[in-house]
Amino acid sequence: MAQFNAEDWDKHYATLVSAQRKLISAKKYAACRNKKASPTFKWIKTASTKANVKTKIPGTSLKVRATRVIARLRMYGTVTVPVTAHMFYEEGEWRWSMTKENLSGCQR
Repeated sequence: MAQFNAEDWDKHYATLVSAQRKLISAKKYAACRNKKASPTFKWIKTASTKANVKTKIPGTSLKVRATRVIARLRMYGTVTVPVTAHMFYEEGEWRWSMTKENLSGCQR
């Protein structure tokens, strides 16, 4: 969240799941994020987690195990929204994935 809110796209990209880093370069990712106004998020709470969920990494044919996290975030300081994310443990670190829509939009 801190990297996203700070718009530190290099560090944010570095924590992207490796299968998606193969699909989009760091330069293209940063350019894509800089094109759009990014909301500021605040983590309110983790609603639930479920480990070992077999899921497809968006934009790939890979199905791997992940931890599904459902959280509540506050956007723009006023709107609270639920968010579901899949976190992938690889190379000794937790990695996140872009949605299919975000990935597609950034590949253009």
